[in-house]
Amino acid sequence: MNYGMEGDDPMKNMRFYTKSDQRNGLKLPDDQTSMYMPICFSEQLIRVYCKKIDKDSLSKAHMCMKVWRETKQQAGPEETVV
Repeated sequence: MNYGMEGDDPMKNMRFYTKSDQRNGLKLPDDQTSMYMPICFSEQLIRVYCKKIDKDSLSKAHMCMKVWRETKQQAGPEETVV
């Protein structure tokens, strides 16, 4: 998910108009943006599904995921095993 702009802040490209000047759009200053705006505007979720759930199969899947992350240089939180 990336709001169609990869990792860029979509608010940087938005213009806001006032009733008194409807022809010229203004950029919103950083101090006026909401504190609820996310810091990261791009996210990638990877899921791995296993048909076999024995310890050996899950261990192999976990190891393959680690190798893939290292080759792709994916930084982020550790995997969640469900």
